[in-house]
Amino acid sequence: MKTYRLIISITILALLVAACGQSATPEYHDTHLTEQPPTPAPQSGAGQSLNRIDVDGLGLTVDQATGKVVVDRVLSDGPGWLALHAEEGGAPGPVIGYTPVNEGENPNVTVTVNPADLTWKLYPMLYADEGTSGQFELGGADVPCLIDAQGRPIFLLERMYGDLSWVEVQDQKLGEGNTVVISRVFSPGPGILVVHAPDRPGRPGIGWAALQAGENRNVVVQVEIEGDSERLGAMLHADNSTLGKYDGFQTDPPASTLAGALLVVRFQASTK
Repeated sequence: MKTYRLIISITILALLVAACGQSATPEYHDTHLTEQPPTPAPQSGAGQSLNRIDVDGLGLTVDQATGKVVVDRVLSDGPGWLALHAEEGGAPGPVIGYTPVNEGENPNVTVTVNPADLTWKLYPMLYADEGTSGQFELGGADVPCLIDAQGRPIFLLERMYGDLSWVEVQDQKLGEGNTVVISRVFSPGPGILVVHAPDRPGRPGIGWAALQAGENRNVVVQVEIEGDSERLGAMLHADNSTLGKYDGFQTDPPASTLAGALLVVRFQASTK
């Protein structure tokens, strides 16, 4: 079985070293920092908190086939949980996966999620295991760590980078109604598959189809090609605005790869 991986580029919102919160109903706080504070050396003195999530290099990886997400390191003052929140309304939404962490340093922490639950952005968050030991009590006794001076949780925002294996398409003859078929598209949330004409001025989108989160097979897109044959590009976009409708390049931005290239797969379409 093939193993597909998606790379998630990190945007560090905040990682202040502080104590776990006391409120069971957290207010999320999005505080942007340009750099992550240095990792403190583990200490056991009074007032020293180790709570921290570290990601090395460019970001996280999610294995599409297994749903495994690996975080390089989690530091915790005590037994706790690393949870991944999906995005909802531009903020942390439901928890789509979690795993226990021990007191102290936890390297290579793996969280398993259902790839169908992924969203275009993910929010890792550290919780304290304050209630029944070994039982994740979200919204109850287990409260978020990494609290700022106002007592609000601080989280990481992870923006997904894609892989060309997400889109599969072959050279083909136009089908009935001037249509092309994209064999397979994986989208980590509601998406839009846009067929672009890269050799035309402005590289316009000449057709699109809505995508559900997860696997999409045999996606049909109606297009109008120039001449008997034309080179086209199947490009994956996030569906950020009107659900199920392509609202343009800026509103529904394209996915990109780790190398910074647009996630587009070229193919040839012809009338004969």
